Formats: sequence, C-alpha cells, structure tokens
Amino acid sequence: MKKTVINRNGIAYFLMLLMVVLAACENDSRTDSGDIIKVGDRCPRFQVTDFNLVAHDMPDKEKPSLIFFFSTDCSDCQKQFPVIQKLFDKYGNDVHFIGISRCESSAVIESYIRKHKYTFPIAHNGQNIVYGMFARQYIPRVYIVKNNIVNYTTNDIDPLTFGTGDCLLEALTK
Repeated sequence: MKKTVINRNGIAYFLMLLMVVLAACENDSRTDSGDIIKVGDRCPRFQVTDFNLVAHDMPDKEKPSLIFFFSTDCSDCQKQFPVIQKLFDKYGNDVHFIGISRCESSAVIESYIRKHKYTFPIAHNGQNIVYGMFARQYIPRVYIVKNNIVNYTTNDIDPLTFGTGDCLLEALTK
C-alpha cells in the first residue's frame, strides 16, 4: 500500500489561494455600484410633490440641491435620516432639500415622518421612476447638485456624514 505524503507548504499555499479566491468572489458581488449618475454628470430634471403638497422642480436652478433616496425599512437609511435633518436645520434656507422614497406606500412614509418628527421635504415615488434616473440599486443614496451638475454622491457603503455634508454645503452656498 502506497502512502500519500502531504506537504505542509502545499496545504498552506492551497488555503491562502482559497482565501484569496473567496475574497475576490465576495468583492465581485459589489463591483457594480448601481450608479447611473456620477459626480460631474448633469442631474436629471424631475418634479415631485412632497407630503405638504408642495411641488419640487429638481434640481433647483437658483441654489444647491440635496436629493436623498431612501426606504423607511432600510437600516442604513434610518441612520441617514438624522444627518439629513441636521443639515436641513442648518442649510434649509440656502439649499433645496428633498427626500424621495424609493418604493413605499404614502401611509408608511407619512407614519415614519410623523413618528420621528422629520421636517425636511419628503416625497413619495411609488413606481421608482425618479430613483431609476439616478441608480439601478442600493440605498440610501444622496446627491448634492449645483448648477445642474452632480458635485457629490454617496450610497450605502459610504454614507453621508454631517461633517462631510456640512463642508460641502458650506462651500456650495458661498
């Protein structure tokens, strides 16, 4: 009977190669950022009506715009809401803010807004039409636009922080 001798260096090499392959496979699942609109692109024009029945023509021609796509049941979106609210509290007179639900019922969105006392304008986008102009997948997404050009965009992997938003909006409102 012939014995097979296993080389320890061969096993170590095989395990390292397996880890590299598995890591590459995991990274491949997010090689598509889902972006349609990127920094430097012209922002698509659209109109939405918020829950106070105010029509928003976006992006605003006279001042910077912050566009926030979300779903109320998305945990990353829930973390982004207070950041957007804080930015709205500071820049609401100088920046046109709009939050747009990706695909939820009006009742769900209104209940969430009331429960958390968010005051920035929020609109319902029941058929995902507006979101589809910007991206194919992943939320939350934030776009900051000035003069119809996207200056900043972020998604669920790299959410907008108050510090980053504050610096960007401060620069764009001067």
